[in-house]
Amino acid sequence: MIILVLILIALIFLALYPVLRDAYRRKVTTLPAYTEGLVFLLEGKKEQALVKFKQAVAVDSNNIDAYLRLAKLFWEKGETERALSILEALTLRRTLDKNQEKKIFQTLGQFYLLTERFAKALPIFEELIQLDETDLTNTEILFSLRMKTERYDQAESLLKRLAKLQKDKKRLSYYYAELGRQVSQKDKTKAFDYYKQALKVYPSSVPALLYQGDYYYQEGELNRAIENWRQILVNEPKSHPLVRSRIETAYYDLGKYEEVIEVYQELLGKIPDDVTLYVALAQIYEKKEEPKQAIAVLARAPAKGDGAFFAQLMLCALHLKEGAIKKAEWVLNQLTERFKTNKDKFACENCGLVIQQFAWQCPRCLVWESIKTVDRDREP
Repeated sequence: MIILVLILIALIFLALYPVLRDAYRRKVTTLPAYTEGLVFLLEGKKEQALVKFKQAVAVDSNNIDAYLRLAKLFWEKGETERALSILEALTLRRTLDKNQEKKIFQTLGQFYLLTERFAKALPIFEELIQLDETDLTNTEILFSLRMKTERYDQAESLLKRLAKLQKDKKRLSYYYAELGRQVSQKDKTKAFDYYKQALKVYPSSVPALLYQGDYYYQEGELNRAIENWRQILVNEPKSHPLVRSRIETAYYDLGKYEEVIEVYQELLGKIPDDVTLYVALAQIYEKKEEPKQAIAVLARAPAKGDGAFFAQLMLCALHLKEGAIKKAEWVLNQLTERFKTNKDKFACENCGLVIQQFAWQCPRCLVWESIKTVDRDREP
């Protein structure tokens, strides 16, 4: 009888041994490896941290945070596909809690955005707002992804939710204006309705006034277009780069050249330190074949700031045309050896993307109001 009991105990031990062994390994190996990985991260030793997180997940495949950190480290190393494969595999798990799911989907979604895989990002952010319906940022991104993938009706369906979540009326107007801009090629009437809704939400909305002005111009209502664009200059004078060429073209079409000069003079009264305005006004006088007026304008331009180099270069050229060699030489002495164009460039403060045309939302990371003007010509 005693022998049978001993045999039974031995069999039970053998059956439980793998479980006990794994539990022991987790206790003595996983936690130290994971902890060491965190320490290495704090010390900036990313390669050593990567090794430790690999060890941690090899022993405990349920260590989700270690997987997330591994994915981010691979991403930072430039191993994009490897990072994505880790995250994509994690999304297939059915034993995750809500918090773990959100972290995985959030990281994967951001990586998809940064690699411009918008079609793949779409279902990820659909899932994210199911997990948290009050998350404004993710709702904004989903709205933008639906527009990028031309699901305009679905984008429109999010506007009511965004209206509840977004307390900033100015930002809320951007959603309507941008949706209008994107549908304008297919349905101008619907686009115009979105612009009206944007202005109802926020009457001074720059994109709404801008795009509505474009609508009027395309419909041949030039005076109404100009009215919209000049309203932007009244509300936000520093937004003038967005509308200057539009206003010039519309006034030229109407044969009202003097009106353009009036616009720039009004702007200079509000923002006298903006060198680009002096250049723009001087270019108009040059087109009118009034070089002395152009020279007088450039002579008043600030010596430093955006566009200062180009302003002096233009002043030098005008002096040469007028035969004022000494004055041209004096201006040349003020110029630096390097040459820079006066073309506007814009960059996203969030992801660093550089674009040629201003946008209220970064086309890559989809963050709103992150686009800022890149410093252009400056005096050394």
